[in-house]
Parts: sequence; structure tokens; C-alpha cells
Amino acid sequence: MTIKAAIFGASGYAGGELLRLLLDHPKAEPVAVISRSQAGQAVSNVHAHLSRLTDLTFVSELPRGADEPEVIFLAGAHGYASEVAPALLDTGIPVVDLSADFRLKDPVAFEKFYGPPTPAFARREEFVYGLPELFREQIASSRAVASPGCFATASILALAPLWKKNLVADAAPVAVFATEATVRVIAKEGLLANVRAGRPRSSPTASRATATSRRSRSRSRPSDLPPPGGSSSRRTPRRSCAASSRPRWCR
Repeated sequence: MTIKAAIFGASGYAGGELLRLLLDHPKAEPVAVISRSQAGQAVSNVHAHLSRLTDLTFVSELPRGADEPEVIFLAGAHGYASEVAPALLDTGIPVVDLSADFRLKDPVAFEKFYGPPTPAFARREEFVYGLPELFREQIASSRAVASPGCFATASILALAPLWKKNLVADAAPVAVFATEATVRVIAKEGLLANVRAGRPRSSPTASRATATSRRSRSRSRPSDLPPPGGSSSRRTPRRSCAASSRPRWCR
């Protein structure tokens, strides 16, 4: 059995890549691609690389009836999710936001890194941070997920084993340098990971990835983090999403 999925903001790069992944996933069935600017156009006219994979056409609204999705992805630019998410959350359909609109909970931090919060920011507590390596159980039981960015994912997962072993103090600063080819992660006073040298593309103290890294550290107690290096007797077994209390989309 497949899960019907819809993508809002599907005409952009992220939306196209997401559609490609869903088309190739045995458990996913993309039923709608929503784009205000490309409504009525064939997906292949915008994403030529998908021409042999789908005959879907962009639509302007969420379909109802037989084609109503069971999960909705938001793949628009920053600010787009804030416009469309509230009404979609009210439908009861699970929402996964690929942007940064709901990653942070602190309005002061949000304004520092992204600008003034919109009224939709009031719905932020409904979203869990979508990093399954650390928050699998919360994701499985939630109906709203804020996907992490690539640099934040790399830095958080690099630091998680150190947090678990209490090798980094809670008050230690975390800075993320985004270069053209790698991520540098600095914690405490020393360089923890330096995959490849390069000129930083963002300020170490004003990086958006830094903000989400700090938030993940603050929400992850050492005992809650998965152990480094694979399985362990202390690791919490993965539970099935088939329980009636969990949405079917997380299976």
C-alpha cells in the first residue's frame, strides 16, 4: 500500500528533487503538485528530467476526494510555508515543511536569523524537528515536521556522540562554518571536525545552521541520543508506526 503525497511549491528546485525521490519510492504515490505560477503546465515542462517518470500537471489548489493526499510537503522558499501551513494544518493532514519557517521555537532567535516572525509562527509548537537520528519517536507521533537544513544536519550529527558522552559542556558555543565544499564545526575552543578547508560563506555567529544546532543540543539530553557506532543494549528499539495512535504516513 502506498501513501498519497502532495507537494506545495513543487515548481522549484527542492520541489522537483522531492518529486523525483517520491516517484522512485515504493511506498509513495505523488498525487498532486501545487504551484501558483505553473498551474496548468505539465511537470515535464518545468522539470525536464522527470519527463519519463510522470505525466502529472501542476495545479493551484489541494485536491479533494479520491486524490486527497495523506501527507503534504511544503517545498517553497523561506516564507512560503508561513503563508500556506496554517490552513493545511487545520485539515488534519500531516505536513512536512522543507523550509526554515518552523524550525526554531524562540521568536528572538528566529528574528535574528530570518527576520520578523509572521503570524503563522504562532503554530511553531505543532512542529517537531525532523532529524530522525535524534527525534524519531517525536516525528513518528507528530502531524507536523520541520525538516532540518543540510549544514545543520551535518553539524548536529557530528556533535551528537560528544553530547552523549558529556564531552562538550552545555554552555559551550557551537559555530557552523559553511564553505563551498564542506562544513566546519567548532565547539568549545577547539576544532572538532574539519573535513576540508575552504573560505567560509557565512558568519560563524550568525549562521542559521548554528541556531538549529544550538536548539537540537538544548532539546537532546545525553541519555536520549543514539549511541555512536551502531547498535547498543541501551539503544531504544525502533517501534512500529502501525499503532493506532500514530499517523499512517510515518510507516
